[in-house]
Amino acid sequence: MRSTVSRFALYLCALTFLSSRSAAEPSDNAYSGAGLQLLVGDHFEPLPLIETKVRSHILGFVSKTVVTQSFVNPYDGFIEATYVFPLPETAAVHAMTMRLSDREVKAEIKRREEAQRIYEEAVDAGRTAALLNQERPNIFTQKVGNIPPGERIDVELTYVDALPYERGLSSFVFPTVVGPRYIPGTPLGGEDLEPTGRIPDTSVVPDASAITPPAFDEGELGQHRIDIEVTVDPGVPIAALRSPSHAIRIEKKSDSLAIVRNDASDRAPNKDFILSIDLRGSGPSLTVLTHRQGEEDGYVTLALQPPALPEPSEILPKDMFFVLDTSGSMSGVPLEASKALVIEALKNLNPRDRFTIMRFSDNVSTLSTKPLPNTPQNVRSAIEYVSKLQGEGGTEMLSGIEKAIAGKPEPGRVRIVFFLTDGYIGNDDEILAAIAGRNQAQARIFSMGVGSSVNRSLLSNMARVGRGRLAVMRFDEPVLPYVRRFYDQVRSPILTDVSLEWQGLEISDQTPAIVADLFDGQPLLVHARYEEPGKGNLVVRGKLGNKPWHKVVPLDLPHEAHRPAIANLWARDMIRGWSDEEASQPGSREDEIATLALGHNLLSHYTSFVAVDRRVARPATEPLIPVAQRLPLPEGVSRNALGELSRQEIPPGDPFITIHAPVDARRVTAFFPFGLVKDLKLDEQRGAWRGRFLVPAGIPDGYYTIVVAIETHSGLITYHEEVFHLDSEGQEMIIDFDDIELQPGKARLFRVDTIEAAAEVYIHCETLGWRRVAMVAEPASQSVRWNKWLKVKRDAPAGQHEVLVVMRDLAGNRIEQRVTVTVAGEHR
Repeated sequence: MRSTVSRFALYLCALTFLSSRSAAEPSDNAYSGAGLQLLVGDHFEPLPLIETKVRSHILGFVSKTVVTQSFVNPYDGFIEATYVFPLPETAAVHAMTMRLSDREVKAEIKRREEAQRIYEEAVDAGRTAALLNQERPNIFTQKVGNIPPGERIDVELTYVDALPYERGLSSFVFPTVVGPRYIPGTPLGGEDLEPTGRIPDTSVVPDASAITPPAFDEGELGQHRIDIEVTVDPGVPIAALRSPSHAIRIEKKSDSLAIVRNDASDRAPNKDFILSIDLRGSGPSLTVLTHRQGEEDGYVTLALQPPALPEPSEILPKDMFFVLDTSGSMSGVPLEASKALVIEALKNLNPRDRFTIMRFSDNVSTLSTKPLPNTPQNVRSAIEYVSKLQGEGGTEMLSGIEKAIAGKPEPGRVRIVFFLTDGYIGNDDEILAAIAGRNQAQARIFSMGVGSSVNRSLLSNMARVGRGRLAVMRFDEPVLPYVRRFYDQVRSPILTDVSLEWQGLEISDQTPAIVADLFDGQPLLVHARYEEPGKGNLVVRGKLGNKPWHKVVPLDLPHEAHRPAIANLWARDMIRGWSDEEASQPGSREDEIATLALGHNLLSHYTSFVAVDRRVARPATEPLIPVAQRLPLPEGVSRNALGELSRQEIPPGDPFITIHAPVDARRVTAFFPFGLVKDLKLDEQRGAWRGRFLVPAGIPDGYYTIVVAIETHSGLITYHEEVFHLDSEGQEMIIDFDDIELQPGKARLFRVDTIEAAAEVYIHCETLGWRRVAMVAEPASQSVRWNKWLKVKRDAPAGQHEVLVVMRDLAGNRIEQRVTVTVAGEHR
C-alpha cells in the first residue's frame, strides 16, 4: 500500500505541475475532444487515447484482425500513457507496429522481463517507446512512453482467431472494455505495483493492480470511441447478418461477401461488439485447413460436425446444479436475466432429471443439499426461491464451484453444473485449479455468461477444463429462445468419452489433448502438427447416447499450403493447455510457453512486444508525466461492482465525501488513492460538495489521503487534502439507548445516528412488544439522525432485554446492531 500511495503522490505532483503552468494551448494537430479530462490551467484536457479502429477479415471460420489505438498528447509536456484493454481470449496476437508522424517502428517479441527492461531504458533515455503485455488471456496493457507535446502515435496490433460455429451460425466478438473485478486476499506491499491500478496486488491475486484500471463513474463514457469494420467472406452464401449488441450498417458485395460497420451513433466502448453470421444450410460436415512451408513442420486444423441425435431413451438422466452469481456486479438487469433463464430451464427438464439451485456472493446458500426429483411441486418451490434472489456483496465464485463439484459421481447419471455469472473476479487460476483438481463428481461445467462485457476468458476456460460448453447472453436479449437453444444442448449431449486416433499420419502435439463432449450443432475443433505430409485416416470414437460409435475421416496432409494463421492457432491452443496446468502449478510451464511463443512471434504471459524509436524525443531536463486511461463501466453494470467492501464488513464501506468549498467554486474533484477520480456535486441544502465513493476490497485499516482540486469561476485552482480513516472496528451506528434503564408505563425518546445517510432505520424487540418499529428521520438531517418516542408497557417483564436496531443505507446494505436495555422492577 505504501508503494501505491507514493506512486499516486507522484501522479498528483504531475497534475499539480501541469496545473501550475500557464494554460497550455495544444498544438494545431492535437486532438481536443476525447478521453478522460484533467485540470490544466483553467480548463480541462483529455487523456491521450482518442480512438480505436478495428479492421477484421473473416475467411471461412478464421479471422484476421488489425487493431489500431491512437494516442494524442494535448499537453505541452511529455507523457507516458497506460491503457488496459481487452481482446478475445483465444486471440493469437502475432505483430505490433508503432507509427509516428513520419516513420514506423516494428515491435520485437521478447521475454517479458527483457521487454520491460528495454522499454524502461528507452523511456529513461528520452526515446519514444511502446510496450504490450498480456495480463490475462483477454486483458492486455499498452504503455506508450515519451509522447511529445501535440503529437499523435498509433499502435497497431494484429491477431488471428477461430470463430465459434453452432447450427449454421458463426459469430465474431470484439470486447471493448475490461469489466471490474472482485479481488480477494490480503494486500501486498512492494515496488512492483502497477501505479495505474485501482486495487493493490493481493496474496490471492498478485497482479490485481494490473487488471483493475481506473473507471469512470456510472453513466459516464468519456470521449474515446471505437470504429469497427468486419469483412465477412465465409466462402459460402450468407443467409443473414445481425448484431444483438450494436447498431450496424451492412454493405453487401455479393451473396457470399459483405462489409459490416458499427454505426456512428453506437461507438461507445462499453460493451462487446457481437456479429452473428447466419450460414444455415451451407455449413460443411468436415473442414480441413493446413499450413506448411518448405521443410518446416506442417499444421492442420480440423472441424468435424457431430453425428445425429441419439434416441431420447438413450440419453442419460442428469443432476442439474444451477449456480447463480448474485454478487453486486450482477445487480439489476443481469441478475434478472439469469433468473429468467433458470426458471425457463426448470420448466424444460427431462422427466428423470433431478435439480438443485445454489447462489453465491460473499457466501453460498442452496435450495437443497441434495438434488430434488423433477416434480411439479419441487419446480414451483425452486421458481419461488429463484424469484426472490437479489444482488449484493462480493463474488466468492470459488466457494460456489467447490460446493457444485463436491461428492462422487452416481452410476447411470451425469452431473451438469449450469453456472450463470459475469465472471468479474481476479482469482481465475484458483477457479480453474479447483475444476481441474477437485472435480471428484466428474461434473460437466456449462458456463453461462450474462452481461454486455463478461469475462469470456475465465468462462470459456471453465467450460473447457470442465468438458462443457460456453454461451454468452446479453442481458437485453429475449430469454425464451436463447435458453431453449442452449438448454437443448445441455439436456442432450450427442457424443461423450470422445477420443481421436490418427492412422497412417505422423501427427504430434494434438490440442486439445483431451476432447470434450460433442453437442448438437457444435463441431469438434482440433489443431495438430505434422512432420511429414501424406494420406491417412482420423478415427473419431465415442459413445452416442449409451452405445459405442465411431467415424473414419480420410485426410490428405499436403507438402505445401500457405495459411500461416493455422500455425498460430495451433501454438495459441498449445499455450492455453499449458496455462491450464499452471493454474495449479504456477510457473511449471514457463519455459515451454515462452519458447513456443518466441518461435511463433506470439504474445503470451511470458512474452511481450516492445518497440523503440531511434530518435531522442524528450530532453533529460523535461519531466515525464504518467497518465492512465479511465474505462467506462460495462453497459448494464452498476457502480456497486467497483468496490466489494460492504458496510457490514469494513465501515464506512460506501461513504460520502463532503467538501466545503468557497462560494465561487464551479468544480470540485477528488483523487482517491485507489485510482478513483470523482467529480463531486453541489448539495445546495448543505452548502457543500458531496459524492459517494467505494473503497476497493482488501484495503487494510488505516489513514489515507484524498487530494481535492477546487476550481473557481475565475479559473483559480487550489489543492488541499482530506484524511480518510478506514476502520473495520468502527461504529456504523451511534445508539443513545445502549445499557439504559427503562421505567414501565413511561415513554422515552430513542435516538440513532447512522453516521452516513440511510434509507430506513427500525427497532425490534419481541419481549417489549416492539415489532419492527420504524424510526423517523429528523427534519433537515438528510436521513442521518433518526428518533422515535416509544412507551414501555406497564406489564413489561423486569430485567434485561435485547433490542435489535436495523439500518439500510442508500446503497441497499443491511446493517444491524444489538443493544441491551433494562426494565426496572416493581420495587423501583
